[in-house]
Amino acid sequence: MEKLLGLEGTRRQKIIEAGLREFAVRGYDDASSNVMAKEAGLSKPLMFHYIGSKKDFYLFLYDYCMNRLK
Repeated sequence: MEKLLGLEGTRRQKIIEAGLREFAVRGYDDASSNVMAKEAGLSKPLMFHYIGSKKDFYLFLYDYCMNRLK
C-alpha cells in the first residue's frame, strides 16, 4: 500500500472511496476491481499498481476504517 499512500490526497481519496463503496455494496467475494477502477478514474492495471491485490486492498480498507473509528 506504499504506492497508494504516496499518492496526492485527491487521487488517493478517490481510490479509497471507490473501494469502500464497492466492498460495502457487494461484499468481498462479489466486489469488482473493474468497478473500483472506473469509479476512481483509473485503468484496472493502474489500480492494481497502487493497491497490489484485492485482498491487500480489502485489508487496508479494514485498517483504514478501524483507525478512523478510533
